[in-house]
Amino acid sequence: MRTGWQYYRLKMVDADGSYAYSAIRSIRMDGAFVITAYPNPVADHLFITTNSKGSRVRLLDLSGRVLSDSHNNTAEPMLQVNMKGYLSGPYLIEAKSSDGTSQVIKVIKQ
Repeated sequence: MRTGWQYYRLKMVDADGSYAYSAIRSIRMDGAFVITAYPNPVADHLFITTNSKGSRVRLLDLSGRVLSDSHNNTAEPMLQVNMKGYLSGPYLIEAKSSDGTSQVIKVIKQ
């Protein structure tokens, strides 16, 4: 999720197919730790970006086993993970910022 103002609303669908929308709501996400992984699903190389210098990024299987562990200590917020040797299926990306904030996202290996 990006920092700044985020807007959302819900579409509520009944069993008969009728629907209604909720009012639009907004939340402010300043200073939030953000991680992005693309492409998802991934075939060969996964690119991971964070908005925090000095973050730690780990690739995990669904049992929690660490497959890759990287530190981003440069001004460049992008890391690259070679996914060629991994089996098809779901994996987790766990990122932790230098202040201890963490986020986990799921990626799919084709």
